[in-house]
Amino acid sequence: MNDPVELKPCPFCGEPVERDLFRTFHDYQGNPGRAVSVYCVGDCFAEMTACLADFPEYTPEELLDFVIGRWNQRVGEAP
Repeated sequence: MNDPVELKPCPFCGEPVERDLFRTFHDYQGNPGRAVSVYCVGDCFAEMTACLADFPEYTPEELLDFVIGRWNQRVGEAP
């Protein structure tokens, strides 16, 4: 990842957001996995997460850039 992409504020509450390149989770069978995430630090708990196992063609940094691009996209804007 080159320069960090600027994150737009939360589209629901307007609060700042954070990025997480090392999000962990457990699937339905209890197996640990890794994901990347963009999430609101306000009280609305908005989050956009992508599991690395679902996108094997991406590096974690590339997948985070992809998620950030989708987070920053607003209704009526071109992708």
